[in-house]
Amino acid sequence: MAKKIWYSTPLKFIWENLYRVQKKLSPEIPDEYIFALLRRHMIDVGRVDRENSESHKLMMSGLELWKEDLRGKFLHIFFLEKQLRDFLENTPLPDLDGIKKYLYENGEDKDVIYIIASGKTKCVKYTFGLHIPYETNGYAFSL
Repeated sequence: MAKKIWYSTPLKFIWENLYRVQKKLSPEIPDEYIFALLRRHMIDVGRVDRENSESHKLMMSGLELWKEDLRGKFLHIFFLEKQLRDFLENTPLPDLDGIKKYLYENGEDKDVIYIIASGKTKCVKYTFGLHIPYETNGYAFSL
């Protein structure tokens, strides 16, 4: 009998180390409120620790992707074979204009709030997560 395929989890760090810990401490708090708590904490930490601003921006972006996942609005793509990731990693992208056109046509119009700059703008957003067979951590993207 073939070995059962198990898949990686995009945003695993947030699901396991932030959400699960908070949910265990306060199971009665709704998930949307847990998101607000986590975001508030990350903003406060970012104000104090200016040296790690790039990693802080990545964590804030990851938290926003996690919120979409929490609400069921995050596209999940499952690779059938692990080798597809390796192939795609090493494939050059000669048609960037075509990729941009596809994203604009298939993305979702959203108001995006930039916490770092304290601003708001309208843009086209395309988010997705990749699940790789037999890997622990998946990939999450926001374009």
